[in-house]
Amino acid sequence: MLNQMFKRLKTSTQISLKFTLFSAGILLLISLMMNLFFFSFWYFGLRKPIHPVPLNKNQKYTFSSNENFQHRELRFPINSKEASLLLDEEQFFQIIDIDDYYLYFVKEGDEVRVRNVTQQMELQILLFWISLVVVVGGTAISYLISLFFVKTALKKLNALNKALENIDIDRLDCKIEITGHPQDEINRVSQKFNQALVKIESQTRGLKDFVRNASHELKTPLMAMSSLLSLARKSKDYENTLEQIKIEIKRMDSLLDTLLLITQLEEKTQLRREKTELTRTIRSLIEQFQLQYQEKKLTLELDLPEYLEKEINPQGRNCIITNLIGNAFKFVDQEGKIKISLSSNAFQVWNSWSHISLEQREKIRERFWQAEASHSDRKSFWLGLYLAKLFADKQGFKLECESWTASGVSFLLTFS
Repeated sequence: MLNQMFKRLKTSTQISLKFTLFSAGILLLISLMMNLFFFSFWYFGLRKPIHPVPLNKNQKYTFSSNENFQHRELRFPINSKEASLLLDEEQFFQIIDIDDYYLYFVKEGDEVRVRNVTQQMELQILLFWISLVVVVGGTAISYLISLFFVKTALKKLNALNKALENIDIDRLDCKIEITGHPQDEINRVSQKFNQALVKIESQTRGLKDFVRNASHELKTPLMAMSSLLSLARKSKDYENTLEQIKIEIKRMDSLLDTLLLITQLEEKTQLRREKTELTRTIRSLIEQFQLQYQEKKLTLELDLPEYLEKEINPQGRNCIITNLIGNAFKFVDQEGKIKISLSSNAFQVWNSWSHISLEQREKIRERFWQAEASHSDRKSFWLGLYLAKLFADKQGFKLECESWTASGVSFLLTFS
């Protein structure tokens, strides 16, 4: 019950209470040790008699006699009325409270030795109350001081919390201000939040681009089919129109398959791998694209091993290699150059591309965006590079736009 109530308190209150309980425990321990030390100091000294002379039987002694009893000890026969009175009283460590005195007594043979310890006991009681006041007051002061320091220490955390409250999906560029030493614990948390916001902002932009471009790709075949139907109604050439519509339907079906594949890949944590030979696949693709783009009169520079086997997902292999090589042939300049290299650590594709704009270079590097010109190519989608990167990430590989200059662009696939 108490544990649940404690957990409902604010963190600052919990820390203050913990420190307060710790401080109260220390004060209580010190007070207890002081009281025990003082009590032991005077109590164990009482065992030594200060007047070993036997009691004068002709003299009458009373406990209330200041003259005879205030600063000395008395001895009474064990069968005397005084001894009986002492032995019948309630005692604490052989100390009793009688006639406004605190008396210490002990039986020794046929006598009872009595000593006045009023002064010591009054000092002991005073010390006890002082200790109690110190413990209670110190505990209260400790709580207030600890709460002050905790709230002061949490000011940065409160500022961080306030900054996070102002962040939403449309305001991810809002950075958390960091002051003080960069290695400060809260400053390091702020830095991590800023880094996370940069990644989230980048991914959000990529998602928006993804949705926008995917919508565009879906609209393209729909608009084409609408135009073809309007044209067929006017020209009455339904047979040719149906063939064109079939092509658009296949294109849309391929696009939907790609979108579905992306969704499935994003839900998986890792892809199955198997040993696959890469050199033969790359050479085969290069020959296909050479025939397809032979009018560009390209120069190829290949650096491929005779045989290289890697553990890779077969579908991912086809997607990544096809996209990288296909884009190189598609966007290379007329009479341009393409360089393709493969090693046990990486696969790299470079192509000359003098007309790439600064905006396109930045987008290619950051979000694997494909140039707008690709929309005119009916055989591919801008989603290709996104899908290739997704395949690479799910296999622990790294696919990135390694470099871009005014003369060309280079993509690098690094194997794990």
